[in-house]
Amino acid sequence: MKPRILLLVVLALSLGMGAGPASGKVVQRVVHSAGFVEPHTPGSGAPDEVPAGARIEALLGAPVDLNRVTTVRTRWQGARRPKVVLILIPGFLGGATTLDPIARDLVRSFRGELEVWAVDRRPNQLEDRLGAQHAFAFATAPGCRTSPPASDCSIFEGAQFYFPDSNLRPLDDFPGPGDLDLDLDGIFDAQLPLTDRFGTTRGPLLFGQDELRFFAHWGVDTYFRDWKLVHILDGYAHLDVISAEDNEAVPLIADFIRRVKRVPPSRR
Repeated sequence: MKPRILLLVVLALSLGMGAGPASGKVVQRVVHSAGFVEPHTPGSGAPDEVPAGARIEALLGAPVDLNRVTTVRTRWQGARRPKVVLILIPGFLGGATTLDPIARDLVRSFRGELEVWAVDRRPNQLEDRLGAQHAFAFATAPGCRTSPPASDCSIFEGAQFYFPDSNLRPLDDFPGPGDLDLDLDGIFDAQLPLTDRFGTTRGPLLFGQDELRFFAHWGVDTYFRDWKLVHILDGYAHLDVISAEDNEAVPLIADFIRRVKRVPPSRR
């Protein structure tokens, strides 16, 4: 039987599941693949393409191609190619990591019979993660392991990249009531520049609406074409689509799990 893939569009999701088998290991990888070529999007090469602005190129490097799909794929280490893949789509303000707990629980429960792909929204490509990456890269340094952490802990530095301390009136009592002293050192700190992968030392890159006019063409149609390409390019022949909002998603996922468990592995 041909492999099947189920796409579940979820706007908000919460599902409690029991822990799976204790043995084995859940692993993840991030996959960037070609998406639907939406003609207004930077990188399309179409006559209607909106050129990427200088700040977008500063963030991503040139040339820019935003017709891309990013998936976080969760699977059981050492398992063969699964017969069923469940694609979870986060909703408004969500991302692939929103679905991380349920992805891990499902894969642990099925132990190789199921793989879960969580899709990031297209705008996630334009998130400036420099501060978060800096915080994560050095979070186990000695200065971050004390209580409270030292003022030069990378977690504080990563946060300071996005947010300077705030000093409200009266200005001569920092840190006073209502003031923000992010690193708890009693000294007012301005926004902290960091050096990115291109060797540029800078603050966070923020975009105005005129730089992102192509977002208007990233509607449901574009997203469904992206998701269709994801399953076709990975060699899955069949696509089932279920759309759900809020907690309506929970019984749909539960029903999907029951149906998969009832079918012998040889027939999936």
